[in-house]
Amino acid sequence: LEDTRSCVIKGPGYAWQHNSAMHTSLRHEAEILSYLEPNAHIPALYDLIEQDGDLFLVMQDLEGETLDMRMANQRKLGYCSLQQALAWMIELADILEHIHTQGVIYADVKPSNLIVNSQGQIYLIDFEHAHHFEEQGFKGGTPGYMSPQRKKGQVGICLLYTSDAADDLTRV
Repeated sequence: LEDTRSCVIKGPGYAWQHNSAMHTSLRHEAEILSYLEPNAHIPALYDLIEQDGDLFLVMQDLEGETLDMRMANQRKLGYCSLQQALAWMIELADILEHIHTQGVIYADVKPSNLIVNSQGQIYLIDFEHAHHFEEQGFKGGTPGYMSPQRKKGQVGICLLYTSDAADDLTRV
């Protein structure tokens, strides 16, 4: 990068170097991030770089800690307040609505994919499982956080949302 923006570089780990599946995943994540309209709670994609046969995503650095880390630290001091938990849920629902109105399903809502900054604001990270509504039969997400319907591979339309969008909201 030519300017002084703080960034995160996401690339293959040692075991995944020169792996075509990892390249496909990184290209997909870059495509989703570049497709989404800018939002203060989603990292900006700065670049997708190919270097020595590997791909690297260069994204905005969102300062803070993951929600699962925050909760582990919080347990030492006592649990977070109901008011804080509700504020995070509302903020996350707003972020998911922003994504859904653009025809994208996130598909992997879980505490380790949420960053909480020092002001308590939530950011959604890790878009490798995100996909467009029209992508039928997409398999992705973390098993422990999937709805029963997703685990069974059931898809369809549910009221105003596809079942995938409803799954995103169920995870909140």
